[in-house]
Order: sequence, then C-alpha cells, then structure tokens
Amino acid sequence: MADIHKYQTERQSAKLGIKAETARRVLLKLSCFTDPQLYDQRLTIEAALPPAWSADQVKVKAPGEATIPVVAVAGGRAIRFHALPITAEYVIEKVL
Repeated sequence: MADIHKYQTERQSAKLGIKAETARRVLLKLSCFTDPQLYDQRLTIEAALPPAWSADQVKVKAPGEATIPVVAVAGGRAIRFHALPITAEYVIEKVL
C-alpha cells in the first residue's frame, strides 16, 4: 500500500509540459514537487506521437542516462516510458 500511496502522491504533484519541439525532436520537462528521498516510484509517461512518426522510429533519453526503453501503445501512434520522480528533461527523438 505504501508504494501505491507514493505513486499517487507523485503523480498528483507532478507537471509535464513541452519545453521545445522541432520536426525530429521534442523536449519534455517533468517537474516533480515531492521529496525524492521519500517518493521513489517511477512515473509512467505516455505521449502521443506526431502523425509522421511511429513508435519504432523514436528513442527517449533522460539526462545522464542512456536511451530509456519505450513501449508502443495505441497501435504505434504513442509511446509509454517510465521516469524517475524528479524534475528533469526528457528528449523524444525521431531516428532514421
């Protein structure tokens, strides 16, 4: 039950927005307002992709990390990935 409470608290206090975008790249900013020492459950982010993109053409990067694994959802028109509950920027990039 504690993990459920942590996740719900993190989700309710977090904000996600688009910081910048180009034809091949979107920069998302996740702002979290919980104490990462106490709230450590990864948040699930689901993002719709532009019409010319498909889930198998994208990669997601977090600061200081390698590429984050993504799962295709909505028939490949969206992706889902997990993010640490900290304020950080995530890059979604279309690869050739």
